[in-house]
Amino acid sequence: MRWLAPILFAAVVACGDEDATGPDRQVELDQAFTIALGEQAAVVSTGLLITFAHVLDDSRCPPQSYCVWLGNATIVLDIERSSDAAELFQVCTNPDICPPGIALDPYELDLIDVDPPSLPRSALEYKVTLRVTAN
Repeated sequence: MRWLAPILFAAVVACGDEDATGPDRQVELDQAFTIALGEQAAVVSTGLLITFAHVLDDSRCPPQSYCVWLGNATIVLDIERSSDAAELFQVCTNPDICPPGIALDPYELDLIDVDPPSLPRSALEYKVTLRVTAN
Protein backbone atom coordinates (compact mmCIF):
# COMPACT_ATOMS: atom_id res chain seq x y z
CA MET A 1 0.00 0.00 0.00
CA ARG A 2 2.98 2.35 0.44
CA TRP A 3 3.32 2.62 -3.34
CA LEU A 4 -0.25 3.99 -3.67
CA ALA A 5 0.43 7.43 -2.11
CA PRO A 6 3.19 8.46 -4.58
CA ILE A 7 1.06 7.31 -7.52
CA LEU A 8 -1.96 9.29 -6.31
CA PHE A 9 0.24 12.35 -5.73
CA ALA A 10 1.64 12.11 -9.27
CA ALA A 11 -1.87 11.77 -10.70
CA VAL A 12 -3.10 14.86 -8.82
CA VAL A 13 -0.10 16.92 -9.99
CA ALA A 14 -0.57 15.76 -13.59
CA CYS A 15 -4.25 16.75 -13.51
CA GLY A 16 -3.59 20.11 -11.84
CA ASP A 17 -4.36 23.59 -13.14
CA GLU A 18 -5.07 23.37 -16.87
CA ASP A 19 -3.69 26.89 -17.52
CA ALA A 20 -0.35 25.89 -16.03
CA THR A 21 0.30 23.61 -19.00
CA GLY A 22 -0.12 26.42 -21.54
CA PRO A 23 -2.02 26.39 -24.81
CA ASP A 24 -2.82 23.23 -26.73
CA ARG A 25 -0.91 24.55 -29.74
CA GLN A 26 1.11 27.43 -31.16
CA VAL A 27 -0.09 28.91 -34.47
CA GLU A 28 1.40 31.41 -36.88
CA LEU A 29 -0.01 34.79 -37.84
CA ASP A 30 -1.73 34.74 -41.27
CA GLN A 31 -2.13 30.94 -41.20
CA ALA A 32 -5.49 29.19 -40.89
CA PHE A 33 -5.68 26.82 -37.91
CA THR A 34 -8.29 24.46 -36.52
CA ILE A 35 -9.13 23.94 -32.85
CA ALA A 36 -11.70 21.70 -31.21
CA LEU A 37 -14.22 22.74 -28.60
CA GLY A 38 -12.33 23.58 -25.40
CA GLU A 39 -8.91 23.81 -27.07
CA GLN A 40 -6.58 26.81 -26.88
CA ALA A 41 -4.24 28.26 -29.47
CA ALA A 42 -1.55 30.87 -28.87
CA VAL A 43 -0.80 33.04 -31.90
CA VAL A 44 3.00 33.37 -32.05
CA SER A 45 4.42 36.86 -31.39
CA THR A 46 1.00 38.48 -30.88
CA GLY A 47 0.16 37.88 -27.22
CA LEU A 48 -3.20 36.39 -28.29
CA LEU A 49 -4.52 33.26 -26.61
CA ILE A 50 -7.70 31.96 -28.26
CA THR A 51 -9.99 29.34 -26.72
CA PHE A 52 -12.96 27.80 -28.53
CA ALA A 53 -15.34 28.27 -25.59
CA HIS A 54 -18.68 27.00 -26.89
CA VAL A 55 -21.31 26.91 -29.62
CA LEU A 56 -24.14 29.29 -28.77
CA ASP A 57 -26.46 27.96 -31.49
CA ASP A 58 -26.35 25.99 -34.71
CA SER A 59 -29.22 26.17 -37.18
CA ARG A 60 -27.25 25.51 -40.38
CA CYS A 61 -28.84 23.63 -43.22
CA PRO A 62 -27.37 20.11 -43.58
CA PRO A 63 -25.30 19.53 -46.73
CA GLN A 64 -27.22 18.42 -49.84
CA SER A 65 -30.53 19.47 -48.29
CA TYR A 66 -33.04 21.99 -49.51
CA CYS A 67 -33.60 24.62 -46.84
CA VAL A 68 -35.61 27.82 -46.74
CA TRP A 69 -32.70 29.75 -45.29
CA LEU A 70 -28.94 29.38 -44.93
CA GLY A 71 -29.00 29.03 -41.14
CA ASN A 72 -26.23 30.05 -38.78
CA ALA A 73 -23.72 28.75 -36.27
CA THR A 74 -22.76 31.21 -33.53
CA ILE A 75 -19.40 30.44 -31.97
CA VAL A 76 -18.08 31.93 -28.73
CA LEU A 77 -14.34 32.50 -28.43
CA ASP A 78 -12.51 33.39 -25.23
CA ILE A 79 -9.62 35.67 -26.22
CA GLU A 80 -6.85 36.87 -23.95
CA ARG A 81 -4.54 39.62 -25.13
CA SER A 82 -1.08 39.60 -23.49
CA SER A 83 -1.69 40.17 -19.80
CA ASP A 84 -5.21 41.62 -20.19
CA ALA A 85 -8.22 39.78 -18.82
CA ALA A 86 -9.89 37.37 -21.22
CA GLU A 87 -12.93 38.57 -23.15
CA LEU A 88 -15.71 36.59 -24.81
CA PHE A 89 -16.47 37.25 -28.48
CA GLN A 90 -19.13 35.87 -30.83
CA VAL A 91 -18.55 35.09 -34.49
CA CYS A 92 -21.10 33.67 -36.93
CA THR A 93 -21.16 31.69 -40.13
CA ASN A 94 -24.01 33.89 -41.42
CA PRO A 95 -22.92 37.57 -41.64
CA ASP A 96 -26.58 38.66 -41.52
CA ILE A 97 -26.73 37.42 -37.90
CA CYS A 98 -23.37 38.64 -36.55
CA PRO A 99 -19.92 39.35 -37.99
CA PRO A 100 -17.69 36.45 -39.04
CA GLY A 101 -14.65 38.39 -37.79
CA ILE A 102 -13.36 40.35 -34.81
CA ALA A 103 -11.14 43.43 -34.77
CA LEU A 104 -8.40 42.91 -32.17
CA ASP A 105 -6.33 46.00 -32.88
CA PRO A 106 -3.77 45.62 -34.45
CA TYR A 107 -5.05 42.18 -35.51
CA GLU A 108 -8.15 40.73 -37.12
CA LEU A 109 -9.56 37.30 -36.39
CA ASP A 110 -11.77 35.62 -39.00
CA LEU A 111 -13.98 32.54 -38.73
CA ILE A 112 -13.17 30.42 -41.79
CA ASP A 113 -15.20 27.26 -41.13
CA VAL A 114 -17.23 25.32 -38.58
CA ASP A 115 -17.07 21.56 -38.75
CA PRO A 116 -19.09 19.37 -38.94
CA PRO A 117 -21.25 21.20 -41.51
CA SER A 118 -24.48 20.43 -39.62
CA LEU A 119 -25.48 19.47 -36.09
CA PRO A 120 -23.13 16.81 -34.70
CA ARG A 121 -24.20 14.00 -32.41
CA SER A 122 -22.07 15.53 -29.65
CA ALA A 123 -20.84 19.07 -29.03
CA LEU A 124 -17.37 17.58 -28.61
CA GLU A 125 -17.27 16.97 -32.39
CA TYR A 126 -17.22 20.71 -33.13
CA LYS A 127 -14.06 22.24 -34.61
CA VAL A 128 -13.52 25.76 -35.88
CA THR A 129 -11.03 27.00 -38.41
CA LEU A 130 -9.79 30.52 -37.73
CA ARG A 131 -7.16 32.91 -39.07
CA VAL A 132 -5.50 35.87 -37.35
CA THR A 133 -4.02 38.55 -39.59
CA ALA A 134 -2.32 41.90 -38.98
CA ASN A 135 -4.39 44.98 -39.87
